[in-house]
Amino acid sequence: MATEAELSKTAELPVLASGSLALEIGAIAMRDPQAAAHAADGAARASGRPAVVTARGIADVLRVASGLVTASGDRKPVIAVLQLSDTEREVALPAIETASRSTLIVEPGESAERLAERCNESLQLSAPVSLVLNRDSDLAAVVKAVAANCAIRESVDSQAEVGGSVDLKPAFEELREAKKPVILLGSGALSTTALESIAALARLWQAPVCLTFSATSMAADTLDRCLALFGADIPLLPAGTVPWTNALTRADHLLALGSGLSEADWFGLSDAKLVRAPVTRVALNPGTDGIADRTVDIDAGVFAKAFAAEIVRGGALTRDNWVERFSEARSKWSGLVDEEAHRAGDSDRLSAPLAAREIVSAAPANAILVGEGGAAGMWLASYAWLRPLIVPSQHASIGASIPMAAGAALAEPDRPIWAVVGDGAFFYCARELAGLAERGVPIAVFVFDDRSWNAIRLVQTLFFRHRTIGTDLPEVDYRSHAELHGCETIRVRTPSDLAQALSLAQEPRNKPLVVDIRVEKGSIPFVGANLILAELDGALGPLAGSAALGGLLAAAKDRPALAATLRVTAGALRK
Repeated sequence: MATEAELSKTAELPVLASGSLALEIGAIAMRDPQAAAHAADGAARASGRPAVVTARGIADVLRVASGLVTASGDRKPVIAVLQLSDTEREVALPAIETASRSTLIVEPGESAERLAERCNESLQLSAPVSLVLNRDSDLAAVVKAVAANCAIRESVDSQAEVGGSVDLKPAFEELREAKKPVILLGSGALSTTALESIAALARLWQAPVCLTFSATSMAADTLDRCLALFGADIPLLPAGTVPWTNALTRADHLLALGSGLSEADWFGLSDAKLVRAPVTRVALNPGTDGIADRTVDIDAGVFAKAFAAEIVRGGALTRDNWVERFSEARSKWSGLVDEEAHRAGDSDRLSAPLAAREIVSAAPANAILVGEGGAAGMWLASYAWLRPLIVPSQHASIGASIPMAAGAALAEPDRPIWAVVGDGAFFYCARELAGLAERGVPIAVFVFDDRSWNAIRLVQTLFFRHRTIGTDLPEVDYRSHAELHGCETIRVRTPSDLAQALSLAQEPRNKPLVVDIRVEKGSIPFVGANLILAELDGALGPLAGSAALGGLLAAAKDRPALAATLRVTAGALRK
């Protein structure tokens, strides 16, 4: 069976599977098929290159499909090679098609090379892709062909001209009238277009750039390029922060580049009707999910270059200081969330913001940080934005940070991988730690141990006046559990304990490290919380009314976590 180091040295894509199938085809072995799909997702997110997961038989195929949902929500380039009998296919195909953006059925007699070619074509437009093989197909040969021949398309030539078949004039006329423009940058534009053209347009148009959640978790190398290209004068606004919400709600026109405009891209803003500006969407995949007012089916980088030329010819109406206000807002937001961590540290409390801030601060500069869709992942995002970060925005990601970290370590073996997971989510994929220990993968896993399902508790606290039910968890010895799986462990109960654990996490080792961090119960992550508290700026007034704001303020008097969130949100919105 291949090792991470062996696979990383080849040009082929990483391949993951579970059980005996991994041994049969030489893939990286995971304990569970769903975890194998999450690991492939993590590898794709960390590197920006596709990764392959494979399964045989209806039980394992359905588990892989459930793991693909997260990759599908964020449109990550995962390729699932799935082998089923005719009877099994009839039952499983609806689930596969639901979990994948593209599903390809292998034709009888179709060569593995031709199938890889079809897969590559679909991968450019609508990832993840599932290849469904029958029982007579040579699964190992197909996997090998796909791993050797599939790849995300390289950036288009920035000098490319717009084809004559696409009429851009109507879109240009509308966009040129914008006085408060915002560019919404999706993951598709990051991986398939010339970022130089997009950065040049943002600078010329004086438009802040809002990242979708999927784009916020861009590959580490892509993030380095973005920070260098956009610089300090064009702010990148990560998803879920107050400046991000403010920009989207105050814009008078949104130009969405490479974004599918799914619920994952908007993170609730479309449902709450906070975004009322017209939306022009530019992407190679013409599907709009019903949100865009105008769709231009063209490469986003080519469109950006053409629109920039149009602005040079005809000028723009962007309001003075429009883009500068969001550079200031981003800096202010960073300072406010940091103040809350200082507040906890000064009182010697081990709170979630202090733990998240210290983890991010201590992580090596080249580390990839991995979260999940629950509260622990959102806490990581509250402090790690504009760092190499993996946080899936779609459902099905509870506990996924452990296998995603395994995949990230496979794709980027020279980078430290630090992951966080909630205590409620820990046991969803905890058994994958045993495989990581066997292979000597030195990831660090920080368990946010607050003895509760915190995300559910948050909803009950805000909407049911602190009446919570079914959210408390029993005391669990996570340290002993991790030791049974062959991991190095340490327990954290005080800020000084945390400093010791972070020092240990930075040391070389040949096995995973699991850190059990006991944090205060009832925390509210700063990223994403602004969507609930957006009425502070009047955005939700028609929906929630003044009574809800009064209830929040009253609740804050005896809830330190809610008070902290109100301080950060109100401070970031203050003019």
